[in-house]
Amino acid sequence: MTIRYATCLCCLIALFLPGCGDLFSPDSDGELVRLNVAEARWDATNLRRYSIQQTRVCECPSPHSYRAIVEMNDVDSLVYDETHEGYADGSDRRYRTAVENAITVDEAFEEIKRAYGEEAELRVDYHEEYGYPTEIYIDRHADYVDDEITWVMSDLKPRE
Repeated sequence: MTIRYATCLCCLIALFLPGCGDLFSPDSDGELVRLNVAEARWDATNLRRYSIQQTRVCECPSPHSYRAIVEMNDVDSLVYDETHEGYADGSDRRYRTAVENAITVDEAFEEIKRAYGEEAELRVDYHEEYGYPTEIYIDRHADYVDDEITWVMSDLKPRE
């Protein structure tokens, strides 16, 4: 009896699994499993107010490295090192552009999922304890030059 049920269950999984795989293909190396585990770890932290160091590497306007201040899961402001302190007053166009391009951890997970859906070249490393992506490399068009983007995220600090 149990073998019959197990066989039926395997058949059902085999029928429906390919349809689900289209959402995040390709998954040849178990990357989807890594994504799901990492996102579950991140969700378990329940952090919506935090700061995180970000570096954005791309063919885009500077500055590329900053600490994003996240309030209620929205990028509220950026803090730069001493070489970019003039951008931090909020009136500078480069600062406003950087705020628009900074991402929260939840937005980083959405970018990863979108890249899977587009079958882009994708490499992701996750923080072992908190699950947030520590490095995301996305190349959506292998034939294009300079469309790649990399985000590096580190030094997560909860905020009160």
